[in-house]
Amino acid sequence: MENIRPKAYKLYPAIQYYEWGMKGESAIIPKLLGINTEIDVPYAELWIGAHPKAPAEILLNDKRIGLDELITKYPAEILGNRIFKKFGAELPYLLKVLSSRAALSIQAHPDKKLAEILHKKDPTNYPDNNHKPEIAIAIDQLNAIAGFKPFDQIKAIINKYSILKELLNVDFTIEFNLKNIYSMIMRINSETLKSIIDEIRQKISGNEKLRID
Repeated sequence: MENIRPKAYKLYPAIQYYEWGMKGESAIIPKLLGINTEIDVPYAELWIGAHPKAPAEILLNDKRIGLDELITKYPAEILGNRIFKKFGAELPYLLKVLSSRAALSIQAHPDKKLAEILHKKDPTNYPDNNHKPEIAIAIDQLNAIAGFKPFDQIKAIINKYSILKELLNVDFTIEFNLKNIYSMIMRINSETLKSIIDEIRQKISGNEKLRID
């Protein structure tokens, strides 16, 4: 491989095909890349970075070379001296373009210390040792869960709607916390959960307020 010099190189991002990704004519990722769209393929994420799971590729001498490989061989040339000195031979971020038609899968984002432990114990499921702070910028409609109500308010809502209390079988006289409740809800069959949400929505639309102050 020839010596790398500072200039613009053609970059090929990596595509991730998760089930919740957009399909068919609605899929934005193939349009961004200028490639043909396969009808039943879920185009979920476009990764522009050097993550070992799916690194972008650089066109060099008419061949595609992984960006991670290129950074390993030429860290200062690719990253610049300042970034190389601070972070080592690693690109310190991963840019993603997400295109979803359904709710995204739930992810665990460990802190840096825990990420290093998990990577050492299970590199298959934790392919890098970095933490996962994120910045999300919505360029279209986005619905997201952002934190939880205080536990006392969650407790009051569960007590208010008998269908929730019966389903979760929560006994607040014993030790019970947000983690327990969230785990139980996530294990509920999706159709059952939908019927519960519809029933509560009907009660709210009947002038009953869900808000607990």
